[in-house]
Amino acid sequence: SPSAVPTPHPTTQNCTHGHFLHSGTDICKPCPLSTYNPWFGAVSEEACEPCPGGTYSGSAVGASTCMKCPGGTEQPIRGAIHKESCKQCLEGYYAYKGSLQCAACQAGTYQNGRGASSCISCPSGSVSLEGSIDCSLCPVGTRGILQGSSSCEGCPAGMYQNVSGSNQCKYCPPGTMSASGASRCRLCEPGSYSVGAGSTMCFPCEPGTFGALPG
Repeated sequence: SPSAVPTPHPTTQNCTHGHFLHSGTDICKPCPLSTYNPWFGAVSEEACEPCPGGTYSGSAVGASTCMKCPGGTEQPIRGAIHKESCKQCLEGYYAYKGSLQCAACQAGTYQNGRGASSCISCPSGSVSLEGSIDCSLCPVGTRGILQGSSSCEGCPAGMYQNVSGSNQCKYCPPGTMSASGASRCRLCEPGSYSVGAGSTMCFPCEPGTFGALPG
């Protein structure tokens, strides 16, 4: 009878990814937990590298890739095994998928929940600092025109705002005026006047005229 064909020994060509050729036994062995190897033909266990930060290997040996931590979590260490190594971001922070650490929400945004993968823009009329969990209303005398603003701007001269959290300022009525950043308009003093809305100053009455009352 014909002789049996011998089974070939494993070689670097037939050790698949996630494995390496063990030099003492010439057997392809799987990479241990917490490591991975994306290449074919590895000749030593040194080819199995620890999973980088932001990832984990899973609970099976022989990993060819590492799994990314989900969005809203951070994982700063190398060689993590379990998904539980990915910790939720705190309020005021966020993280994309596979992040080493959570990042503070940018000024003009906020996040009031844990485990977030993004931050929320502050509505117009409000602002926030970096890492905020909520937005602050613009104070009187100011406005916040755009969403996602990091600072309120003072009302221009000739305008005012007496309500907090506004995205616009109001024009001073005739007979009044205001400087920039005003929360109310000032009446023109007796003997002076202003014409039209939005005046930045009051003018003296013309010769031969008078204004006995304010405004």
